[in-house]
Formats: sequence, C-alpha cells, structure tokens
Amino acid sequence: MKIIVFLAHVKLYINRRPKLRKIALAVLTLFPSSGKYLKQATAIQIPVSKIQPSIAPELADLSRRARRIYADLKVAIEERNKENS
Repeated sequence: MKIIVFLAHVKLYINRRPKLRKIALAVLTLFPSSGKYLKQATAIQIPVSKIQPSIAPELADLSRRARRIYADLKVAIEERNKENS
C-alpha cells in the first residue's frame, strides 16, 4: 500500500508540472508495460485529502512555506482589524 501512496504522490507532483508531465509521458511510451502498471496502480482511489490538503487556486503556485507565511500574515491582519474595531 505504501508504494501505491508513493506513486500517487509522484503522479500528483508530475501532473502539476506540465513540462515534467510531457517528459514523463514520452518516457512511458517507450515502456508500455510500465505505463500500464503505473496507470493501474494509481487508479486506486486515494482521497486527495490524504495526499495533500486542498489549496486555494491563488495559492497553488506558492511553496508550502510561502503558504504558511501567507496564512500567518492573514491571521495577524484579521486580529489587528478586530483590535482596531
């Protein structure tokens, strides 16, 4: 099961990067049996929330650290606005 979760992570990572996805698909066409195995292995439905929590589209391009900083700043601004009200 761990390998399937790992493959799901890899698939998600590659699918979010168009250039890398194009290269991966080109390589998999050279090895059809491997491509078939990977497709079957990652076809198992793993809840996306277990792979990665949902991310707002406007924050999707940020790194995990940048999203954390953004969230901290947002909380600080909201707290400041409450204090000033």
